[in-house]
Amino acid sequence: MLKKLLIAAFALFATAAVAANVPLATGILDPSTPMANQNNLILSLNANVDGLLGSTVATAATTLTTIQPLATYTINGGVLASPGQALHVHVWGVNSADANVKTLTLAFGSANTALVVTGSGNLWAADFYIMKTAANAQTIEGHGITGTTVIAPVASTATQTDTAAITVIVQGTAATAGTMTLSGAYIEQIK
Repeated sequence: MLKKLLIAAFALFATAAVAANVPLATGILDPSTPMANQNNLILSLNANVDGLLGSTVATAATTLTTIQPLATYTINGGVLASPGQALHVHVWGVNSADANVKTLTLAFGSANTALVVTGSGNLWAADFYIMKTAANAQTIEGHGITGTTVIAPVASTATQTDTAAITVIVQGTAATAGTMTLSGAYIEQIK
């Protein structure tokens, strides 16, 4: 009876894995640890399916004229498992009513990509994409808008160890005075 139940459960798990484009686990399921088997399947599904990884709607503002973190998220190792998989970071906010230069920077581990979002009192929005190109190699692209002005796209490369956790930080800089306020942000996984 237990053997039939395990076979049925494995067939169900295998169907779910194929439907989600998740590689099948090899080896024998240990009948003495069914909860661990289910949790491992859930972790595998979660790591291999598109979706929201984190978000914030809490405002954060720069208060100095040096680069400051506005939102931080840590992705687990292996989230970017194979070339072509990507992360999308979308952020939006508002500048103080002055003409001072404001810069929005995305840090992916030790790599940075920056957009200038200057504009007195302007609302701004930006999108950043991080795509795995090979083992421990990524490309980062960012573009946005401030007020009605399109911000030219920028690109850079990164060499972060993608099997380890990587910190993603949205940062802001008001060069001489004023503030830039992050109104919201989210990071999602694209497979």
